[in-house]
Amino acid sequence: MLGFSVICFSLISLLHLVWGRVIYNRNDVFLEEKSAGSFLSRKLLYNSWDFELVVPDNLQRECMEEICSYEEAREVFEDDIQTAKFWEDYVSSHESSPPVDVSGLVAGIVAIVVTAIIATVLGIYCYKNRGKNSRGGSVPVRMGVDGQPHPESVPLSNRAPGLPSYNEALAHSGQHDAPPPPYSGGNSTEPPQTQEEE
Repeated sequence: MLGFSVICFSLISLLHLVWGRVIYNRNDVFLEEKSAGSFLSRKLLYNSWDFELVVPDNLQRECMEEICSYEEAREVFEDDIQTAKFWEDYVSSHESSPPVDVSGLVAGIVAIVVTAIIATVLGIYCYKNRGKNSRGGSVPVRMGVDGQPHPESVPLSNRAPGLPSYNEALAHSGQHDAPPPPYSGGNSTEPPQTQEEE
């Protein structure tokens, strides 16, 4: 069972790397040492800790650091003509989104299918072997040296044993020969009187 968990963990790690490859197309998944170290010292965005109602609108904060909507750009410019010019440039610069990496997507799907097949095979194996004991789950049969089973020690005949005769059945004593208990006749308050007491 430990091997199964190791296999699952490694496949999940592989799936995570493939997913990263699909999302970050044409970009390295791993950063350079300097940029990875600078991640810990990055500054927060301008409007991270304060309300936008209090802080005046800023084009850098609204549309360059974050993805903005037409309404946010309109709040910055407060003029329809300038907003329309800016919005045409802004939308055209964001239209060139990278296409999906087909090879990475196929690798992810293959990893999921292989994981599902392995889990199914292991599940069927565990289901079939759950009722067996440690000796293999088969009925013990003594085999001869030549691989044939030993002959029966009690020879079996084709004729079933017959029923006993009437006299044999009467002569035979057993557990059912005792007389029945006395019957009180429905009167449970008084025990039945015997002939000796009268």
